[in-house]
Amino acid sequence: MRGKNVTIVLQAGPSTTSSNKAFYVLNDRDGSFVIPVFSAYVRVNAGVVTKVEWDNGCFTCDSGNCKTYIPFKYNDNTQLDPESNCFDPECLTKTKDCDPKIYISFVGTDRDNNKLESAGLRLSAFRKYSLSDSYGSVMQQFSKTKTELTTEKKRILEEEPKLQENRNLSLIHI
Repeated sequence: MRGKNVTIVLQAGPSTTSSNKAFYVLNDRDGSFVIPVFSAYVRVNAGVVTKVEWDNGCFTCDSGNCKTYIPFKYNDNTQLDPESNCFDPECLTKTKDCDPKIYISFVGTDRDNNKLESAGLRLSAFRKYSLSDSYGSVMQQFSKTKTELTTEKKRILEEEPKLQENRNLSLIHI
């Protein structure tokens, strides 16, 4: 699949507000990559689209399938800050469906000033709940608790003879 880069641009609203370019197929010095899943949000103010923005990141993959790249503006090819997104190595062999999938959410208000609420469902909103992070957090807490329990057990065992002595002394003094 070595060859040209393929980019995706989202456009919305009557004034055709556009996103920056996002890579669907990226060919660089590291090889070829297919990035099949995207997340974007459309900012709306009183029912008028004011911005279309990518909200990509490596929220659904491990670091081995995370590709960092330099995106470009839609209209003038100005380089932007680096972004990351998940690539799928199986897409290069065409053994699975790798058509682009774009999850779109909306931020802002509709024409009646009702708050648009789908932004809370975008992929990046769930990064703090990712399974790998939760597992790591639980394991860290488990390790801390285990260490604390082991330390407390040692302390008790070291003090037990002294406690026995004190009990014996108190029995004698009764």
